[in-house]
Amino acid sequence: MEGIILVAGYGSRLRNHLKIPKYFINIHGYPLLYFPYYSLYKAGVSKIYLVFNEDTLNTYRELEGMFNLVDVDVIVNPHP
Repeated sequence: MEGIILVAGYGSRLRNHLKIPKYFINIHGYPLLYFPYYSLYKAGVSKIYLVFNEDTLNTYRELEGMFNLVDVDVIVNPHP
């Protein structure tokens, strides 16, 4: 089974309050993106596609090591 997590938005509603992408917000020691990822893993998903915009892809590279429970493919959406 495969899953997809859309993280290609710009977080415009939070942009005035945050200096980091929304998915990078720390909640109990984990970035926000980890929670849907882990939920898909627990549901038995064996491959997850993460869809980013071009601007936030580099920030994801800092977190990449956390996402090793299942196979992950990164997709860049140039027009979110």
